[in-house]
Amino acid sequence: VKIWDAVTLEGICTLTGHKNHVFSVAWSPDCEMLASGSHDNTVRLWSKSGEHKGTLGGHTEDNIHCSCKRIAGRYEEDPECDEIGHS
Repeated sequence: VKIWDAVTLEGICTLTGHKNHVFSVAWSPDCEMLASGSHDNTVRLWSKSGEHKGTLGGHTEDNIHCSCKRIAGRYEEDPECDEIGHS
C-alpha cells in the first residue's frame, strides 16, 4: 500500500508487511489511522505516517473488507481530512 499526498502528488510512505494482495483499505474518521485488509487473512493498522500499529489475524474468510465508522462524540470534524484526499 502506498500513501500519496493528493495535493503535491508525492509519495508519503509505503506500507509493507502483508504476505498477499491487499484489496481493502479504509481511513479512520479522523484520518489518523489506516486499516488494510489482505488475502493473507489479516487486517493491519497503520498510522498516517506509515508506522505499523498492529495486526488483526485469525480471519478464516479470504474476503476481508475494512470499514471505519465515526462513533458519536468520539472524533471531532477535521476539515483537512477531505482535503488530504487519501483513499
